[in-house]
Amino acid sequence: MTVRAGSVFATAAIAAAVVTAAGGAALAADPPLATEGAEDVAAIPKGGGGSRCLFCHARPDFAEKARSDGTKGLFVDATEFSYSVHGKRNCWECHADADVLPHRKDLDRVQCRRCHYVGNTVGAPQSRRYKQYQESVHGRLAATGDTRAPLCQDCHGTHAVRPSDDPTSKVHRRSIPEDCGRCHAAPRKAYDDGIHGVEHAKGNPDAPVCTDCHSEHEIRRHDDPGSRVFVTHVPEACGRCHEDQQVMNRYGIDAKQVATYKSSFHGVALKFGMLRVANCQSCHDHHAVLPDEDPRSPVNVTNLAATCGKPGCHPGASENFARGRIHISAHEESAGKVYWVALAFKWLTISVIAGLVLHIGADLARRGIERRRRGKGSGHGHRDGGEGVAAALGTRVQRLDLFVRIQHGSMAISVILLILTGVPVKFHETAWAVSVMSVVGGLEVTGFVHRVAATILMAVAAAHLIYITATLHGRFNFREMLPGPGDLRDAIHNIGYFLGARKERPAFPRFSYLEKFDYWAVYWGVVVMAGSGLVLWFETRAMSFMPKEWVDISKEMHSDEAMLATLAIVIWHMFNAHFNPDKFPMNKVFWHGWTDVGELLHEHPKELVAMLRKGEVRRALVEEVARTDARARAVLDEAFPPADPGAPTPMAPEGED
Repeated sequence: MTVRAGSVFATAAIAAAVVTAAGGAALAADPPLATEGAEDVAAIPKGGGGSRCLFCHARPDFAEKARSDGTKGLFVDATEFSYSVHGKRNCWECHADADVLPHRKDLDRVQCRRCHYVGNTVGAPQSRRYKQYQESVHGRLAATGDTRAPLCQDCHGTHAVRPSDDPTSKVHRRSIPEDCGRCHAAPRKAYDDGIHGVEHAKGNPDAPVCTDCHSEHEIRRHDDPGSRVFVTHVPEACGRCHEDQQVMNRYGIDAKQVATYKSSFHGVALKFGMLRVANCQSCHDHHAVLPDEDPRSPVNVTNLAATCGKPGCHPGASENFARGRIHISAHEESAGKVYWVALAFKWLTISVIAGLVLHIGADLARRGIERRRRGKGSGHGHRDGGEGVAAALGTRVQRLDLFVRIQHGSMAISVILLILTGVPVKFHETAWAVSVMSVVGGLEVTGFVHRVAATILMAVAAAHLIYITATLHGRFNFREMLPGPGDLRDAIHNIGYFLGARKERPAFPRFSYLEKFDYWAVYWGVVVMAGSGLVLWFETRAMSFMPKEWVDISKEMHSDEAMLATLAIVIWHMFNAHFNPDKFPMNKVFWHGWTDVGELLHEHPKELVAMLRKGEVRRALVEEVARTDARARAVLDEAFPPADPGAPTPMAPEGED
């Protein structure tokens, strides 16, 4: 055995010297190769680099020689190998088990992880790429023993491994589609047919390739939540190019398309975890992406109805789905009518809220001045005057009947639910909105609650219409709520009082301009919110008779009016009804329906006049107060003019002391 092995190595050494001297260009004559059936084996010395190996493997006829599985040629181009990233490495560093002649049967495939790991000391790049590969769909498949799973050398090559920025590298950017396409033939064909593939074939460096979307080493299945092409990550994957203003400008493409998608219902729903919602690839396809002017494109105007009408999306979608822009920003003039609606609501909200805040600020300032004038320890002016006066002022008077209180309570519950479920959608880009949605169960839960609350609100509105038309008390209250010239005079008078131009507040009727603003704001809000909300709720049916543009307008009106209504309730209604110093911390009239004579005298003296005339409040009570309160005296004089001193004293209502 020693003699035979020695002759093999002697011959190999001579041939190797020739190969080395000629740079691999000249080869010796056929060597006496050992075969797999040989009985004797000899260890291959590790000195001398790879020259001994090239004595056999650099022979052109070795390209036809195969391993036992018949899948691999054994030829190594010495020149190519010398220029590869491994050109200075020894063969045995990778082929550790090919250490004897004849070689063992079924040699293992090269394992790149022997060098490519973080912390290696052999000079390989310090990266987690091999770890990423192991966690990828390819690595997991390989770990099961599936021979179809690609290993590093299947993508990077075997002996001619070049850096990725080398144009001759198999993993150079321009070679990626071909490299991936050797296994993924159908996606490669679709990619080549799409605009990305066409531009890539032209040599356009901006055209995305497989790794731009799927990544390089940490490729995962599209249904894996960790995948870069998982449904919730698709907008970010597309946005890496389509949100780059500089790149998009080169092709005349709007770089805000991803942003407008994210602000659409689809984008908001996706952000809040709804997976059954359209993303970029749902409409544009994923590999065969085509420009919208291409008749084959699913987003071509002639195909939009079919694209939107796919099962699970908008079945029965009409041609009206194409009547309006798809990617729009309501704050850009290019959005057309949607822009002008948004602009109108913007200035309406700014002007209304600014006016309300100024009114409240002036009111508080005047209250502060009056309090300092009376002294910090004193109560409200209409509460002073001794025990008898206090008892008279505290006498209860019904202000709101049961049906009104039920309406108010139902509306309050519905509005609170609408705000709680709607505001996070309005501010979907904030972290707190995402947190709120995750706590309450996501958009499907909040959407259901929102629709239930909207149904309650519309039912209350319908009940109120019946109340103000079919009941005597309802018609009376509605007439009292109608705005008139007196409200303008009262508003001017009240503002004059705030500014110190008037000494007393105006004498308000049953409903002042403060309550009337609340009431008619609700009317306006319910009409706008219910109308636009129904369009959005039944979007597909609505677009059977209206263009998409009107749906976009409805969305903007719904969102902006919701913001205006929320601010008005929180700032205006809550201050006037509960948080102003006379009523803080809460006015419970909404609960039990009762107020008192003092409240009427102070805030609604004209209503007290009317109640005195009707006998709903005893005259003696007000006369008790009138001894020390000039306003009470004025109320009596208006209710019972001095010119008629013999007028009978109205009887107290039955059951009242």
